[in-house]
Amino acid sequence: MTDDTNLVIRPLNSDHYRPGFHCGVPSLDNYIQKQARLDVKRRVSRVFVATMVEQPTSIVGYYTLSTLSIELGQLPKTSLVNSRGTLSQQPCSAG
Repeated sequence: MTDDTNLVIRPLNSDHYRPGFHCGVPSLDNYIQKQARLDVKRRVSRVFVATMVEQPTSIVGYYTLSTLSIELGQLPKTSLVNSRGTLSQQPCSAG
């Protein structure tokens, strides 16, 4: 577990070592490693990363903000509902 008192949240920049981020969810790993900088450059989203004070280039987590949205009706029904009949918790990207 990460000691959150040593976390620093900053906008993603070229100093952050994106290939080193691995959370175990391939789509999330792929996004920060390959897509996030492009989305920031195109102004599709803002990406913020969490780093440790003593390792400011090593990403331990991230989140994104975007003004883009997807209407619920535009998504395939199979991607919306899981086996329990509730909305899926799978991550998805609007980009």
